[in-house]
Amino acid sequence: MSDLLELPRSQVYRHVRQFVPNGTLLTNDVKLAFQKSSAVFILFITEAAQHLAATSGRTSITDTDVLRALEECEFEQFVEPLTVDLALYNKLRERKLAARNANRAAQIVADMESSAVNSTATSTANSEVNSGVSSPAAAQAGANGDGDDDDDAAPVAMETSEAVPQES
Repeated sequence: MSDLLELPRSQVYRHVRQFVPNGTLLTNDVKLAFQKSSAVFILFITEAAQHLAATSGRTSITDTDVLRALEECEFEQFVEPLTVDLALYNKLRERKLAARNANRAAQIVADMESSAVNSTATSTANSEVNSGVSSPAAAQAGANGDGDDDDDAAPVAMETSEAVPQES
């Protein structure tokens, strides 16, 4: 069996230690045997589940296929605990998804409120400029901040290409 099909030794060993008495030492050969046999078991159940999916006309394996494969391969004792764990996993996933969606919604509301505040501040500043109200510093330096009062002069008429009718 290639190294790609092997499960991480530390994770397999962690699971095995849960079921052996405390203080029991496992040799490297035993650890390797558990690692290889776990991979073979997973491949065996995966193949059975894939066959069930294919007979149903599907290419994807579902959790139901895996549970049915366990039953067909005479590992019924694993079906109930896996069903319970799967239900817990789905509830946890739904909670995380709901929390993520709530965070996104809160972020959108905060962005909208921030945008509204910025928009209000900008429109207030624009209305002050348009109404001739300016800050004391702008009044001292001229409206454009260059220190002279040439910006206070009357606007100059611009030439246009349109003919303006003259009164006779």
